[in-house]
Amino acid sequence: MVDFWAEWCGPCRVIAPIFEKFAVQFDGPNIAFYKVDVDEASDIAQEVQVTAVSTTKIWYSFSNRFLNPGCGQMPTFMAFKGGKMINKSLGADPRKLEVRTYTVLDDKWLINTLQALIQDVNKLNAEN
Repeated sequence: MVDFWAEWCGPCRVIAPIFEKFAVQFDGPNIAFYKVDVDEASDIAQEVQVTAVSTTKIWYSFSNRFLNPGCGQMPTFMAFKGGKMINKSLGADPRKLEVRTYTVLDDKWLINTLQALIQDVNKLNAEN
């Protein structure tokens, strides 16, 4: 799972702790988490067609007002499997990020996680 972000991008900074939490929560041989600063690694961002627009306000003289173009496609999350991108999510939506993370994980991981959850529930039921 790759997080394409920028230092100047507010939404990127907001979702960063959630991305880091998922990196710890789902850590294992089936998934890896990476962060790519689009300003420092623009060649990589261009290769996967991640674009970003600064949040700088632009003065449009013809309309006599400021317009804010926003963050473009930032942050962008991409999931890769077998060297190929399998999904892409735009914006700082934790639910989309979680769904994208699950798509990278294989069925064996999911089965093991569900079995561990069932064991925990059974243990709690036995204690009560």
